[in-house]
Amino acid sequence: MTRVQGDLKIITGTAEAATEVRVRSKVSRPVPGGWLMDMSDRRPVFDGKVDLELLPGACVLVAISGGLPSEAVDLIVPESGTATLESCIRAAEAAGDLERDALDELRRDFGAWIDEARASVGAADGSAKAAKAEADKAKGSADAAGKSATSADSSASAAKTSADSAGKSATAAASSASAAKADAGKAATSATEASNSAKSAKADADRAEGVVDSVDWHNDRLLVMGKASPPLTGPRGEKGEPGTSGASTWEAIAGKPTKFPPESHKHKMADISDLPQVSPYGDPNTIMQRSSSGHAILNANATPTSIAHVTHKKYVDDRDAATLAEAKALVESRATVKQVTSPPATFEPGVLYVIPE
Repeated sequence: MTRVQGDLKIITGTAEAATEVRVRSKVSRPVPGGWLMDMSDRRPVFDGKVDLELLPGACVLVAISGGLPSEAVDLIVPESGTATLESCIRAAEAAGDLERDALDELRRDFGAWIDEARASVGAADGSAKAAKAEADKAKGSADAAGKSATSADSSASAAKTSADSAGKSATAAASSASAAKADAGKAATSATEASNSAKSAKADADRAEGVVDSVDWHNDRLLVMGKASPPLTGPRGEKGEPGTSGASTWEAIAGKPTKFPPESHKHKMADISDLPQVSPYGDPNTIMQRSSSGHAILNANATPTSIAHVTHKKYVDDRDAATLAEAKALVESRATVKQVTSPPATFEPGVLYVIPE
């Protein structure tokens, strides 16, 4: 393990307000005794100072501020036991430049190899065609020489000339065939180099695909290889125009029932719009409600005019008092009856004397 230390600063030189960092291997790779995965580990940051224990090799450091990734940087950790954060960043930048230069050179070489292979294949094809043409000429010359040999002595000179021409054509054909073979060897070599270049190109494509696999979203920020983009959410737009009403006419509604039979249900008093006012007093045009003790309050000045009317206690008490007074007056107006054995010496007013037989 190598101990890496350094400061996180902003442009003014003050400590960055990062609360933690996340660090991970740049790629999954084998290490002595096992396999190093590219999962992130979290370490706290105090006063902008980073103090980490890391395995040597390429890794990615992401600064976390306010709970969100802010910036990321590539590191190459040496096997020196200790290293500064600055030296690890500079090592990664230098390695990145070398990698880009190597890729550019590989692309240029690959293009040159393809062009050379195409030229070699074209030259080999041309040489083969030329060899075939010379061979056809040689065959024609040989046929002519055979025919001339059976001719008269006067044709011997022409036969010899034709034989010489055939020999030259055969020599030329052999030279063309040798050149074609050499060109074919060059073409095979170029094809091998092209195959190797294709393998390198595939490795580059796989590496590019690995970059695509490391793309992720964090809220409205895009993370690519541990580097976070600025917030991508724009300001909220203005409210659009309201749409047309979707209400339908009664005639346009399909599947309407033909009858609406009533169903047993209940309503609260608050659901009835034309319900008269509810009052504990017996006021006109109101619904009388008894109090929690079961009493109802009636107007003391109201007088019932029908046998079906309710009235208050005072009215009943007044009527009872009047009836009682009337009864007392009636009783007092009647004569008192006394039974005697003989007429009294003096008669009392209002007294009826009764003498039994």
